[in-house]
Amino acid sequence: MSQISTGIGLVSGLDIESIVTQLMQFEARPVANLATRIETMNTEKTAFAQLTAYLLELNMMSDNLFGDSNVFTSRLANSSNSSVLDASAAASTPIGNYAFTVKSLVQSHQIVSRGFSGTDSTPGATTMTIEMGAGSARGATSLDSLNGGAGVAAGSIRVTDRSGFSATVDLSGAITVQNVLDEINSAENISVRASVDGDRIVLTDTTGSTAYDLSVVQVGSATTAADLGLLASVAADVLTGGDIVSVSALTSLDSLNDSRGVRHSYSLPDFRITRRDGTTLDVNISAAEDLGDVMDLINNHADNADGLLEVSVSADGTRLVLTDSTGGPADLVVSGLNGSNAATDLGILGNVAGDTLTGSRIIAALNTVLLTSLNGGSGVPGGSIDITDMTGASATIDLSGAETLSDVLGAINAAALGVTASLNSAGTGLVLTDTSGGSGTLSVAEVDSTTAEALGILGSADSDVLRGGNLQLQSVSERTLFEDLNGGEGVFKGRFRITDRNGASAVVDLSQADDNRVEDVISEINSRGIGIVASINANGDGLLITDTTGGPGELKVVDLDGGTTAGDLNI
Repeated sequence: MSQISTGIGLVSGLDIESIVTQLMQFEARPVANLATRIETMNTEKTAFAQLTAYLLELNMMSDNLFGDSNVFTSRLANSSNSSVLDASAAASTPIGNYAFTVKSLVQSHQIVSRGFSGTDSTPGATTMTIEMGAGSARGATSLDSLNGGAGVAAGSIRVTDRSGFSATVDLSGAITVQNVLDEINSAENISVRASVDGDRIVLTDTTGSTAYDLSVVQVGSATTAADLGLLASVAADVLTGGDIVSVSALTSLDSLNDSRGVRHSYSLPDFRITRRDGTTLDVNISAAEDLGDVMDLINNHADNADGLLEVSVSADGTRLVLTDSTGGPADLVVSGLNGSNAATDLGILGNVAGDTLTGSRIIAALNTVLLTSLNGGSGVPGGSIDITDMTGASATIDLSGAETLSDVLGAINAAALGVTASLNSAGTGLVLTDTSGGSGTLSVAEVDSTTAEALGILGSADSDVLRGGNLQLQSVSERTLFEDLNGGEGVFKGRFRITDRNGASAVVDLSQADDNRVEDVISEINSRGIGIVASINANGDGLLITDTTGGPGELKVVDLDGGTTAGDLNI
């Protein structure tokens, strides 16, 4: 018996449509995966585009941020009363709180020449010199520099004159020794005159009374009177204070020699000390920052292991002293090496036929300057001068031992002549005034050196006043910091091109972090290998650029990159 079978397959009975659909779906899976991948990549692309935008924005912000090289070292100063005192802070300003007492407000100042008969009148002088800031040889001694750098505590003192009257003198705002003198001299109710004599402050009673002692006591718990050397009581008209000028191990080398500092080599030995037994010490002080460092370098030198050579501060605190205990027969000698001026600036260059070499003075007395700082740093040679007053009387004045300008003034004023010596009103030169009443000629002559010429007083006067020339106090030295130039405005640290007269040129780059001093400028220029020599000028107030080629062209200095370095250096 036959049967007929029916189904969805052609023959097999399989579900062909379902199978084909599933096979197509299976084959389409890579396409779906690819579509998913494309969607994912588009999402990532959008994210990367947004991230790129954020990075560009961050880059622009960082460019603004890092465009200022001082952004991470800058300081912000806020005043509690900006209507009285406003302040700004440099990157090197120590962080902290500072209290200020305002003594006075700034006032305008003007200097007026003599009158002229008309707008077309010719001035009598053919030249005019304007010196900014540091040309005065008066030497305004800072209170912070006294007592070996310990300074003077702020406070008040009470001064009693010999008639018994007293005055409380507030010195809390005093910054210099001259401020102290001015405050005492302007004190009401007492008749006392304050002045300086060498390393001391001197009080002179002008009452004429002898009823009481002339005395100074401290007011409050501060140590102001003692720090000024004035804490005393004397049954006399003159109270001479104690010595308050001295150096110590903590005295910075930059503060020595009227802030001209100590020049030195950077890698080679600066000086040689030959002990009396013939052994030598070659010393480099490039790592030294203060006198203590210098003394350690000498006293602990490997060639001084026996400790028989010792350097120390003198008893009066104004110089260094070398003591040799070797027992040798030769001289104790300090000589310079490799062109270094370190031994000269430390005051120890020289030799002595003995065990002790006492150096020259390296810190000035009160309100004066060292003679070595005059004439642009070339100093004043020791010697004697002859002064003749207008009566014809003359005196020979020995200045061979003078170390400061006040020593010179004191020696002249102590002579038995009708002549007084002082500084002119600007503090730039000496003035000799004849008080003899004679009708002759006031004159100054040399004896055995060029001392009078160096002091600017060689010659004679047609009147009773002999006005000396400019003493040319050195205000710029190799050790002067860039930040101290141009009235504190400093120097832009960039590049400039210098061309000698033969046409050879070189670029001088002062943008490095360690280019901070005038000596760096000099070293950079002199190392360029062209016919140019840089040095401190004869007046000691700037740089001198000298062409050594003798070529026919021009000596040129041009700033580069839009900077102002050469301009700021005034070259």
